[in-house]
Amino acid sequence: MESNRLVTLSLGTRTLPLPVYFPSISSVKTALRPTEYLRLLSLLTNLNSQFLISAFDLATAENPEASEKLLCSAGNSGAIILMDSGNYESFWKDAKATWTQEAFHDVLRTFSCDFTFAFDEQEPPANAEEHTALIVSRLREDQNASGSRTVIPIIHGTAEQLP
Repeated sequence: MESNRLVTLSLGTRTLPLPVYFPSISSVKTALRPTEYLRLLSLLTNLNSQFLISAFDLATAENPEASEKLLCSAGNSGAIILMDSGNYESFWKDAKATWTQEAFHDVLRTFSCDFTFAFDEQEPPANAEEHTALIVSRLREDQNASGSRTVIPIIHGTAEQLP
């Protein structure tokens, strides 16, 4: 039986085999600091050549220069780095009020990654047209801040709200 299932996913200049697993680096519900996980995953690129890292954790890193050096090292070793918006961490760290799209953009301009999730709206408008306009507007702003990197939108909604 022939399958039409995709076997690879192309994002920008990078191609990933499917299915793909991204170990996640986060400061929430973990035993080590994000920098320690980053150091470990950058050394293990031969075993797993991709990982996700939180923009919020990069923004609050104790030593941002060391984090950027580790990201560059991982990238130079062939790792594919996906940056997350950091909204999950800001929620659990009680920093939603201060973690803004502008702060996310500062991280995009400062730290290396291959592609990034967009800064998602956690509580979108109920009106579908307003919701769509907000997603498009934010996506454009994120794309401007990320340069040539691919930005992947995250869309929140109920099954009834989404087509």
